[in-house]
Amino acid sequence: MRETAKVIKVEKDTILVAKSASSSCDSCAAKKICNVSTAKIPVLNPKKYDIRIGDMVEYETPKRVSVTVLSSLLYGIPIVILLGLSVSLEKLFGFNDYLSLGIGAVAVGIYYFALNVYSKKRSNKFLPYIVKKLGDSTADISSIMMQNH
Repeated sequence: MRETAKVIKVEKDTILVAKSASSSCDSCAAKKICNVSTAKIPVLNPKKYDIRIGDMVEYETPKRVSVTVLSSLLYGIPIVILLGLSVSLEKLFGFNDYLSLGIGAVAVGIYYFALNVYSKKRSNKFLPYIVKKLGDSTADISSIMMQNH
């Protein structure tokens, strides 16, 4: 899926862009309590476009990144580890509830640590990338607020 955003910071390897809240926010049940107006997203510049702060760019996420796979990595596997260890340690080895739950929680912590190390080593594989630089850098998107920090 391609999206358009405004460049707010140019770094050595990545570019930080600000994207207004998407049109899907209109149908969201939490839109009244949510205060997200812009999202700051790091993107790659593989074609080495001459990008400056204020330019408008079009970017997309890599096709190999699936929301289902990411959700299962972040939520599904840890739940299976926690419940599986808690129940099996209690039933097979007679551990009490709190001890088996504690061991399961430690195992989930180890899993998240390993996932964090893996994702930092391969972060460029999951980041969105710039498809093209849009011609008019003075384009006005009223919902994007430039914040220079």
